[in-house]
Amino acid sequence: MGYTGAGINRERSHVHVELTMLLSDRFQVWYDRHFTSKNHHGIYNGINMIGLDIASLLKAHRANPGLTMGQFLASQEVHYKVLVPGSGNLAFLRRYPFLGKNVKSVTFPKSWEFSFAATGVPLAVEPSKKSLSYPAVTYIKNSGTDHSYVTSGRLTGSGSTAKLTPSGSRYMQLISDSF
Repeated sequence: MGYTGAGINRERSHVHVELTMLLSDRFQVWYDRHFTSKNHHGIYNGINMIGLDIASLLKAHRANPGLTMGQFLASQEVHYKVLVPGSGNLAFLRRYPFLGKNVKSVTFPKSWEFSFAATGVPLAVEPSKKSLSYPAVTYIKNSGTDHSYVTSGRLTGSGSTAKLTPSGSRYMQLISDSF
C-alpha cells in the first residue's frame, strides 16, 4: 500500500490511482517548442496526459458492469467545444476511435470539433466543413463565473462567451498535433 520502508512511514502509506488519456505521440516535438528544460518522462510527461474522473467511472461501472469507456465519456456533460483547423486523420482518433462522431461521413474535413468536459477531458471529436485558420471556441456552458476557474485556465470569459487562453491554445496544439 505505498510503503517502501524509506521516507514514508506506515501511517502515511497510500495507493495513488490514475486513469489518463495520452494526448500526443509527438509530445517531445511540442515540448521542445514550448520549454527549455529537460523532459525527464518522455511522452508520459504529465503535461501530455489528461486524467479521467475515476471515481465517477467506477460508480457508473458498478451500476452498469457492461459500460464501455466510450459510453462513459459520451454520458459526461459537454462543458465546451473547440474547433481546430486540419484535414485528414487525427492521431488522437486513431488512439481513441470511440471518441469519433460522424467520422466516416467526411473524408477530408476542413476542421475538427473537440467536445470537452470542464476538466479538459475530451468527450468527442467530430469532423467539420468549416474553414478557420486558428482554434476557436464554438460552445461554452453558460456560467456566471470566469470560465478559467472551471477549465484549468484553458478558457477565459464568462456567461456564454469564451476564448482560449495561451494555455488553452497550447493544449489544442498538443491534442490535435497542430504544431
